[in-house]
Formats: sequence, structure tokens, C-alpha cells
Amino acid sequence: MGPLFLRGARDAQTLALAARRALLASLLAIPAALFAQTPQPSGRISAAGVVNAASFVSGPVAPGELVTIFGVDIGPPALTLLQLNSAGLVEGELAETRALFDGIPAPLVYAQASQVAAVVPYAVAGRTRVSFQVEYLGVRSNAVNLDLAAAAPGIFTLNSSGRGPGAIVNQDGTVNSAANPARVGSTVAIFATGEGQTEPAGVDGKLAVEPLPRPRLPVSVLVAGAPAQVLYAGAAPGLVAGVLQINAVIPSGVAAGNAVPVMVTIGGAASQSSVTLAIAPPARLVRLEVTPAAVTEGGTVTGVVTLSAPAPAPITVLLASSSPAAQPPATVTVPAGQASASFPIATRSPGTVTITATHDGVFVVAALTIRALGRSPFADRSLIRIEGTFTSGAAQAPVQVAMTRGGADAHAALLFSLSPLVSLTIRFRERRFAESSITFPDLDPQAPNVYSAGLPPEAITSASLSLTFAAPSVGAGVSGLLRFSTANRTVEGLLTGRITVLVD
Repeated sequence: MGPLFLRGARDAQTLALAARRALLASLLAIPAALFAQTPQPSGRISAAGVVNAASFVSGPVAPGELVTIFGVDIGPPALTLLQLNSAGLVEGELAETRALFDGIPAPLVYAQASQVAAVVPYAVAGRTRVSFQVEYLGVRSNAVNLDLAAAAPGIFTLNSSGRGPGAIVNQDGTVNSAANPARVGSTVAIFATGEGQTEPAGVDGKLAVEPLPRPRLPVSVLVAGAPAQVLYAGAAPGLVAGVLQINAVIPSGVAAGNAVPVMVTIGGAASQSSVTLAIAPPARLVRLEVTPAAVTEGGTVTGVVTLSAPAPAPITVLLASSSPAAQPPATVTVPAGQASASFPIATRSPGTVTITATHDGVFVVAALTIRALGRSPFADRSLIRIEGTFTSGAAQAPVQVAMTRGGADAHAALLFSLSPLVSLTIRFRERRFAESSITFPDLDPQAPNVYSAGLPPEAITSASLSLTFAAPSVGAGVSGLLRFSTANRTVEGLLTGRITVLVD
């Protein structure tokens, strides 16, 4: 992964701008008292007054490290910010001020009477000690000896104190803060300095462009003491050589908080331990909705699970139903970067059902009402009579079929005549009706049966009638298949005729 999260050119520009603002806020938050001093060309400095510009910790310095020098009469009265020369490099002289490491001018970030910010020249790499002076108006300060290290990391902070919230940019391009916390699993950009020599070798005062230099020494990050995956460590695009950008993934298991400690280690040298970043609580399941909340059986509704925040990585939510009447899938996955996901719920029969969604010990529910499929288009108490002709082979016989509905009960009587004459009455189970057809089920063996013409009860094995009709209007045409079976005989044929509806 590249330094700008590889999220597209426009997003890269936005992130770079946010990074510059965060960094400049760190470097340029200079006490107002500095603006009131009138320097004289006889500067005085001390080794303890040369500190890491990010951590404000004194000690060994590293090639390419941004350092802040505190002193007396070491620069101009008014604050002067960095300038680029004709070659596009940060100038080594500002308002007749220079910072010299073994006589080598260092790129200057700013200069003022009591405070100067410079970048340790890469040319001193490999040395163990340098002599340092600040020159103003052609007059050099006293010289101090500074120890050199391969790396001396420090993380920039938003309040320029070396402590507290770091100059850290979230994956969405916002500066990390309590109001804009990072989420576990997301990537943050940490801005630091003091990484030492780079590959390719650092060029004093050069603004970072491709190919972006990367530290020669290994870089690691700890967040709340847990190792973070480092996706990128190298120059910060558009900023002066010596500013290090580290893209790291917030490790899982880190507790949320507004002051979670973060530390950078480069080649065995650690940054200050007083820098923090804000981490948001994990995305939690907060809501389940079904739309519509009431549906006719056989229909499909849409369920939606919602999290408290976008998922840092795909989150799988378990789904369940309180009844077979409605069946959601076993799980639904909220994609990374999204805060909700939808899923279908198939309905099968009437009832009130509770749908449950569960994730990480949290469950939410939603109620679903399933209405019964529309019954026969006839009234609850009605008589349907079909009169027609049954054709079986070459023989035809008159047939009468009547079905009576009375509240919750329903029965049908099938009366037809064959040769020899047979009179038969069959009771059927109640069955709900589809909107376009009526289907009678198989014979109910528990129903009373009346037979004549010598047919014993055990001779009957099944009886069924299937009808379709064009409209629920009086006098509609009807046709269907009628089948009558005994133990040793099956009679089957088409039934055609008219349907008559009589409503009580």
C-alpha cells in the first residue's frame, strides 16, 4: 500500500493537504513571546537546546531529522518561513540565518530570534559526532558538539509539545482527534521524523516525489502496546525530505479511547512514549428493520441490519426466526466500509413472527405480521354447485359436485352416477384456496363414507377433483379432471359444465 492509501488522485490530494495542515500546526505553533524579541548578532546555543522537532527531546540527532534549536539571538526578529530556491529545494538560508553541522548548511524550515527549525544534512551520515553552530548576519554562535545516531525517531503532535494527540491522519483524510477517531482495522498515517538515511539516499531540502525514499532501517509501530501492521513507511509526498509518513493498521483487540498510546521504533530506537491517538468504539449492531412489516403469506419482505459505524472489515450477522412461517437466511454480511446490509425474508404461512439479528453478543429484533393468503373469492358461508358431464372413455354420466363453506368448517359432497349405479358421499379436509384455483385434497380416511351397490368401505383408496375457473362470477364455466379409484378399478375423465354460486 502506498503512502496515501492508494485511494485515487483526488483523495490523495485531500489526504496530503490534511497531512500538511497537521504537520504545519505542529511546527508553527510558536509561543507569541518569540515575536517580541529583538536579536543581536551574537547568538548563543547549547547542546540541550537542540531537540527533535517532533518530540522536543534532546539527545543524539540523525541524518534527515527535523530539529528545533532554542537559543538567544540566533535569527531575525520576525518569523520567516521556509523558501524554495531555483532548484526547488528548501533554502539553507533564511533572513541571513544558517544552521551549520560540521560547517554544512542545513535546510531551514523557519527562523526567528530564539528558535530555528532545520533538517540535519544527510551528508553527516556515518559520523558519530558533529560540531553545530547557528549563524546570523554573518556572525556564528558558539559551537556545541552533538552525538549522531543512525535513527532518532519522534512523532509530531498537534499541540507542538511532543506530548498528547499525535499529528495523525485517519483513513478518510481527517486529522485524528476525539471528534474524528480511527476505527480498529482502519489505516492511519503517522507523521514523524528521525528515520535516518533513506533508500534512495536523502537529498537535503528536496520535496518528496516519486520514487519516494524509504528508511534503510526497519520501522515498527505499537498501538496500546500491540504491534500494528505497517503498510508503508517513507517520505511524505510534497513535504521536505526528513518528514516520515507511516501508514499503519489499528490492530484488533485494541480498546477504544481518546488517548490510546502510539509509539514508533526505527532500527531499535523508539520515539517518545507520550503520544496518543483516538480510537472509536467498535461497530456494533444497533437496529433491525423489516419492510414491509406486514405481508401476505408467500410474499417476500426485506430485512436491514444497521451498525453503529461503518464496518472496518466484513461483519457477519447471524439471523433467526421464531417460526417456520418466515425464513430469513442464516447470516447477512455487512461489507467493509458500510454500516448496513439488507437480506430477503421468505414467508410461508400466516402468523406473527419475530426476526432476530445477533453479532458479538448484541441482538436486536423486529416483528413481522404475515396475513393469510386470500381465501376463495366467495363469502365465508356459500354454496358452490357444479353440474356437468363426466366423460370416461366412451361413456358419459351426469355429475354433481357441491361444496359448502360455513365459518371455519368446510366440506364437499361428490355425487355422480356410473353403470351400475353407485352413490357416494365423501368428506374432505378444509383447505385454503389459491386465488385462481380450487384444489380438493385426497380422501380423508377419518371421514364418514356411505356406499351402495355392493362396494365395501375398504375398496375406496382415493378420490380427488381438480378444478380451474376463469372468474368468481355466477355462472362461470368450469372444467377439470375427476378421478375415482377403488382397490381394483380406477375411473378417470374430464369434467365440463357450469359453476353456480349461491351466497347465504
